[in-house]
Amino acid sequence: MNNFAKQFRLTAVTLVIVLSIWSFTECENSGDGGSNGDNSAVIDIALIEALPSPVTGETPVTGISENAQYSGTVTWSPNHSTFAASTQYTATITLTAKTGYTLKGVAADLFWVAGAASVSNGANSGVITVEFPATGAVPVVITIAAIQGVAPVTSGTPVTAINPNAQYTGTVTWSPDHSTFAANTQYTATITLTPKNGYTLQGVAANFFTVAGATSVRNGANSGVITAVFSQAAEVLTVTNTTEWNNACNYIATGGNGTYNTSKAYIIMVSGDIAVPIVTQTFGSVSNVAITLQGNGTLSLNSQGKMIQTSSGQTLIIDSPYLTLQGPTDNNTPLIYCSGKLEMKSGTITGNVNVNSEATIYGGVVFANDFTMSGGTISGGSSVNSLLHYGVAIGRSYSYGGGVYVNNFTMSGGTISGSSSAQNGFYNISEGGGVYVRGNFTMSGGTINGSNSSCGNSTTSEYEEAVHSYGGGVYAGGSFIKTGGIIYGNDASGTNKNTVSGPNAYGHAVYLKSGYYRNSTLGASDNLSSSSPLPVNSGETLNGWTKR
Repeated sequence: MNNFAKQFRLTAVTLVIVLSIWSFTECENSGDGGSNGDNSAVIDIALIEALPSPVTGETPVTGISENAQYSGTVTWSPNHSTFAASTQYTATITLTAKTGYTLKGVAADLFWVAGAASVSNGANSGVITVEFPATGAVPVVITIAAIQGVAPVTSGTPVTAINPNAQYTGTVTWSPDHSTFAANTQYTATITLTPKNGYTLQGVAANFFTVAGATSVRNGANSGVITAVFSQAAEVLTVTNTTEWNNACNYIATGGNGTYNTSKAYIIMVSGDIAVPIVTQTFGSVSNVAITLQGNGTLSLNSQGKMIQTSSGQTLIIDSPYLTLQGPTDNNTPLIYCSGKLEMKSGTITGNVNVNSEATIYGGVVFANDFTMSGGTISGGSSVNSLLHYGVAIGRSYSYGGGVYVNNFTMSGGTISGSSSAQNGFYNISEGGGVYVRGNFTMSGGTINGSNSSCGNSTTSEYEEAVHSYGGGVYAGGSFIKTGGIIYGNDASGTNKNTVSGPNAYGHAVYLKSGYYRNSTLGASDNLSSSSPLPVNSGETLNGWTKR
């Protein structure tokens, strides 16, 4: 063999040895997530971060929190766009080692995830299987609108939290941020709610929440951040007996007027059961004042007459779920008589029987010029023969509004139930068993049920054709706009049913002065606007409405 051949053979052998060593090294380092040979450190960060437990309605994450040693992707089984209720989910995490680190040498089941039921991985592997407990049931949308415990009180210390309820807690911040509330100062409270377990803000309507004493309350849709503006800090008057009630009413009556832009604000805080005397003008003739009734107890009328009567420049606000205004079973006037504005946010008004021989009776329980109802209950039952019943107006000729008589009515919540308007005599007209609205009625929520409008036959043939009973649930004299809420009809079951009875009886659920009536229930989606189609010809029925 010549020298050239020997040299070529030696070079080829050397090349084979070098290639073999390189190949062996590559095989040893493949699959560890980092190709740094013997200098790679074994991964030892066991906690996988930013992989939250599945929550019903939330969106699954697709990656973990990257750290100094590795990053990772996440896939889910079942693969849903949002987590479903009552479902067990498994996450598969695939780690990628960073430069200088390797999965070779990682022990089996090294890794762990907070909140997981089980976590497992193979030795030398970055594929991790994470099983989570089943998600919870579908959360219930928050339904408690009234936020308690926030109203500013002159010289009082600003609260930092609301009164918690069964559905949520909340924090409060104030602007201006004073150590104590100053007189004649406008305050804005920012309330941030936190739903309790099983409840959600998703589905809460815009401007759903209410705050006693606030002149403006706003929240966004699906939001628990509420802005409540108070025109000025309210003055709190605590009453525990009849004398203190009389003193509080007199204090307001002699306290002077508010201004057009800034009403004087008072809170009458009721504690216990108190007998209230009849009045002609509860708070005198002062104007631009707002009186809020709160507390825990019962105000009951101790004789025939009005429990509360306000003048045109006064606003009465009833706002406590633990407060009841109780009327007698043999009264001769509405229990609450408001020539100004009435707002009912929570609480109960019940038990007033307006029995009167006057030609016309207006309102069994409430008479109001301008009534806004977002919560609470106006309730009663009726027994016309014995006259021992609740929420009833009974007279000889005209009876309007067994539960409520109002010029203009806005209803977004609450319940009016078990009221009746009844007539017996020679010229009998009964309209609005639950509610009689003389002007405009806008309904976006709430319930009107269990009411009746009835009249007997005329005692003389001269008036037989004029006798009538209209609107077991509602009689609307002006415009009627409905975007929500329920007015039950004669197709409802049990105590929910609204009815009319007697000769010429129309509209178990609703009667419109324009001559349209509805007997069947108006559910939450059975709405009506100024452009809604209605029947044209007499006797024709369209969309549940009939034209007389």
